Amino acid sequence: MSGLELALVILGIFFSVVFSAALTVGLYLYFSKKLKQGSGSFAESDLRASISRVNEARANDTKELNHRIDALEGRVDALLMPEGDAKELAKEKVKVQAKK
Repeated sequence: MSGLELALVILGIFFSVVFSAALTVGLYLYFSKKLKQGSGSFAESDLRASISRVNEARANDTKELNHRIDALEGRVDALLMPEGDAKELAKEKVKVQAKK
């Protein structure tokens, strides 16, 4: 092999390495972009699902708290009534509601 042939072989190897490296980097960037777009939609759907679960839990807690507040208001109203049959009847209603 002469010096020119050796230079051409080395130059060919150099360009093939550079081309394969550029191809690898290009494919990596392309597929990482595609994966990020796909994972973004999964993360968004997971986020929406978790937000809906939190909203349902808050709604249930609110209903429970409203029920407790109504029960307490009934008890306070019964205790603040003037003495008599109406107060005794209100106390009995509170006891019946407490058993439910």
